[in-house]
Amino acid sequence: MYGYYHPQNQQYTQYYNPTIMPNDQTWEACRDRCARLGFQPGTAAWQNCVHGCMGQNTIEREQMSLPDQWVEYIQPLVDRALEEVEEGINLTHLFQEFILSGVLVGQGFEPEEAIEQVELWEKGESKLLQQSKMMNM
Repeated sequence: MYGYYHPQNQQYTQYYNPTIMPNDQTWEACRDRCARLGFQPGTAAWQNCVHGCMGQNTIEREQMSLPDQWVEYIQPLVDRALEEVEEGINLTHLFQEFILSGVLVGQGFEPEEAIEQVELWEKGESKLLQQSKMMNM
């Protein structure tokens, strides 16, 4: 079942989705997992989390600790940072970019969206990111 989350009473209003059977335990487990990870129910990031969870082995996910689930989720950020280290980007700038990206992920952005947003800031409104990019290592 799909639904809307009402923060005032902390309950879901559910509606039927023909692709998910009513009382589907996988759906409920994934919905709860994504809420525990801190995604706001009903947001696009939460929906992506739920759909991603449902596409994987739920039993395996349930056995992972919450920190391990987060580590798995941010792996695209780690991979991208490692690529940039090899390109010779100075570490101050690299840390700024990826810590900011991590903050955005924590606020519900997908990892790729977070990286794109920080890159937009770097090209536009953030003078400090622009300055750190020009620093020597």
